[in-house]
Amino acid sequence: MSWKKEKRNRFIFFKSIGFNLAFSYSIVLFISVLLVSVYFYAKLSQNLHRETEVFLKGELDILSHFIADHTTDLDAIVNELNQRTVLTKAAYKMHYALYDREGRILAMSKDFPVDIFPLEKLSLNERYPNDTGEENVDFFIPTYLAGGARLIAKPIYENQKIVYFIQIGIDLGQIERALSNYRRNGLFVFPLVFVIAMAGGLILARRSLAPLAKITASAKDINVSNLDKRLHLRNTGDELDELAGAFNDVFARLQKSYQKIVQFTADASHELRLPITTIRGEAEVVLERERSIEEYKEVLASIIEEFERLSKMINSLLILSRADSGHERLEFQEIELGRLIKQVYEFFRVVAESKGIDLRIKGSAVCITGDKTNLERLFSNLIDNAIKYTLSGGQVEIKIESNASFAIVSIKDTGIGISQNELTKIFDRFYRVDKSRARVLGSIGLGLSICQSIVEIHHGEIKVESWVGSGSTFTVLLPREKSA
Repeated sequence: MSWKKEKRNRFIFFKSIGFNLAFSYSIVLFISVLLVSVYFYAKLSQNLHRETEVFLKGELDILSHFIADHTTDLDAIVNELNQRTVLTKAAYKMHYALYDREGRILAMSKDFPVDIFPLEKLSLNERYPNDTGEENVDFFIPTYLAGGARLIAKPIYENQKIVYFIQIGIDLGQIERALSNYRRNGLFVFPLVFVIAMAGGLILARRSLAPLAKITASAKDINVSNLDKRLHLRNTGDELDELAGAFNDVFARLQKSYQKIVQFTADASHELRLPITTIRGEAEVVLERERSIEEYKEVLASIIEEFERLSKMINSLLILSRADSGHERLEFQEIELGRLIKQVYEFFRVVAESKGIDLRIKGSAVCITGDKTNLERLFSNLIDNAIKYTLSGGQVEIKIESNASFAIVSIKDTGIGISQNELTKIFDRFYRVDKSRARVLGSIGLGLSICQSIVEIHHGEIKVESWVGSGSTFTVLLPREKSA
């Protein structure tokens, strides 16, 4: 098992960010060094061959002038050729050959490599039939020895007649050996550069990613029991600080969501327990002894009422659950909002009249894109709440307005109002300002939560203003453009 674990650790190491950064850095550096080396190699080769050519032409010029001045003294010419060969030996290994007009060899350096410098049987009369002008013959002869040779030749004139033909050359083996040493050193240096770059890259990557390891360790320590814990920020403003900050934001949202879930679970348990306890208590009481038909009917009616409360609560919880999960099926379409609210108004007008409440509606037609079922539920809840918490003789006013971006619907009542301390809590699930009154009115504390959820899925906003004893005003802003 230990060897499997070790193999897995090696595999993880090769997949790590640090290794990949170091490897990528090493590859880039290796390629850069290789390209620079190739460039310098090409420039070195070019310069060496250029210097060789300049040297050869310079020597040829010196020798051709000397021979032209001593055409009748062959010994002096040969002596000068030998001396020039010795003088230039420190820099280049130069060879020479001197031909007569017919192309016969008159003299050549003692170590003249015939296999490197093949002697052409030149017919100078054919090559220079008019014996006029001068011509340099400059060519490169690749051979099987040390890279070849560089050869240059020139005819020598006297009284416009060719008398000699001088040929000098340099064995390029010396240049090839220098270039070969450069290549051999490169083969040694390049792997060394890669290894050093890889080692240095790993060290730098490990140092750079050390804060990431701390972030990982700290994040692993955070669980349900300590969601209030946050990652340490170094305040450097770098990417790792941004990452830690993003994690902290996520943990803050998780903490808030978890607290809501815990609170919701506790509230739901309490709200579900109350009607169940009531049903059980009434059933136990009625079974203690024989009851009259009227008593049985009364108990059954009470049980049915509690079941209706439970059914309403469960339906509301399902609506919120679908909205939270994003799985609710929405059918967005163009809706004339004034007409939709008018239909809701007509439904609640009878209810308001029965309570002695003046329900009014005014405003202009405005079109939005939204889900009709949810919008009906939204305004039904808001109007129903306004009527429930407005006393007889009060007034509820629905106003429909719009601007360039939003349709604005406000529902204003003259009801009991809400204190400023509780305004921020009224959209919380199961929250009720007056629990005893809410139970009498049949409220389960989920209506405003559903309203807020519907507004959010339409990318709108819901606001409330209220004063105790003076009533409340709920304002809904829905975008006129498509919200899906």
